[in-house]
Amino acid sequence: MIIKGVSSINTQLSDVYELLKSDDLIPEISNDYDEAVYIILLKEQAQVDSSIIASYADSITDMQKTVKQMLSQLQA
Repeated sequence: MIIKGVSSINTQLSDVYELLKSDDLIPEISNDYDEAVYIILLKEQAQVDSSIIASYADSITDMQKTVKQMLSQLQA
């Protein structure tokens, strides 16, 4: 029963990780601004969004490692 639950968690973590890599995850910036402001906003958005996504991805990777360790211990 525990192995099934841990395996389910691992599957869900993999699904979330795949969603993080989706191209449509980051919303578009409105282009109502003049070109210079729009370019600055795009650059700032890219930096912030990629940092947030990288942080989530690292956290999910750490959780997956823990879940895999739990699975190996339970199956041993």
